[in-house]
Amino acid sequence: MRRRVRIPLFPLAGAVLGLGACSDYNFSEKADPTDGGTDTGAAPDIRVDPGTLALEAICGSEQATLVVANVGSAPLEVQGATTDGTGWSVDTTGLPATLDPGASLELPVTAGSGTGTIHVDSDDPDQPTVSVPASASSDAYPSIAITSPSEGATLPVGGSTLTASVSDPEDTPADLEVAWSSDVDGEFARDLADATGTASAAWRLRTPG
Repeated sequence: MRRRVRIPLFPLAGAVLGLGACSDYNFSEKADPTDGGTDTGAAPDIRVDPGTLALEAICGSEQATLVVANVGSAPLEVQGATTDGTGWSVDTTGLPATLDPGASLELPVTAGSGTGTIHVDSDDPDQPTVSVPASASSDAYPSIAITSPSEGATLPVGGSTLTASVSDPEDTPADLEVAWSSDVDGEFARDLADATGTASAAWRLRTPG
């Protein structure tokens, strides 16, 4: 998955050039299924998987999924779900819902950076509320700068080669995708940086004026 950063820079030949860089990010969930309480043989019996939700290097907000299952021997009513923590939310469309023994449903979770908790409420007599600890760390934006031409330079209408330097604390330079754009022509070039973090693009004035 990729993210894009667009930075408006300076006017060149009647156009404002922008430069963007994208980097991959890592996403992980601790796949450690945890019962919502102790399996005591009580019916119904809820299980929420994963029991701990951990996301690494996210860009802004990202999506995750909790699976709610009935491992008991009688129907389970999943009554609702709530979240604690800034930026965290859960989609409760379709709740309340009744799960037959062995059935499950998915709860989409939107994760913000930092910590939070997702609470799932049901009629499980052993533990009516299951609380799932959640955490997420933000991916730092790439560092990016135009190296040629210099700020304030005028580009010839016939065209010019632009270069930039990019780097990222999590990704190698060759994994960074750079998008070039102007306020006149929009995006006019896109390519990966090389192993040294140098990106280049050919530019010419495509729109008169």
